[in-house]
Amino acid sequence: MPIPETFPTVNNNVFKIFFLCEDGQSLDRALQLKEKLLDNCRDQADIEADFCEYARLCHPRLRENATAHAATADMIIVSARGTEALPAFVQTWMNEMSARCSEKIVCAEFLHTDSSDRASGFHRFMDNWAAQRGALLFSNLFPNCHFGDLEEVVA
Repeated sequence: MPIPETFPTVNNNVFKIFFLCEDGQSLDRALQLKEKLLDNCRDQADIEADFCEYARLCHPRLRENATAHAATADMIIVSARGTEALPAFVQTWMNEMSARCSEKIVCAEFLHTDSSDRASGFHRFMDNWAAQRGALLFSNLFPNCHFGDLEEVVA
């Protein structure tokens, strides 16, 4: 499915994705997802991706760098195990970062756990966060959230 022409990135032919990753394992999965997206979207736009692990948000300079990259991204993807709630400092950063964004076309959670029961606390924050900002939310475990499912992308 092509990127709709109403998105500003179509004119630039660059689609920016910011990956926020829980840890090294989540970062590895995010890199694999980026490669899938590159393969699937190659004819539509160039993909630019930036990656940040949660721990980097604790350092002021790295936090500001992450905020700047996320604020200019077209898509934010949170890659996590999803077995625990999103840490409070990450929730705070997401709320602060979104205040600097004029709009987001999509947010996605890319969870490693195969149990939606174990991921419900994590998903609850993401779903509410997206709803408050009018963002589309995709999830590989919760297909009935704000819009769609990432399962086909990673299959």
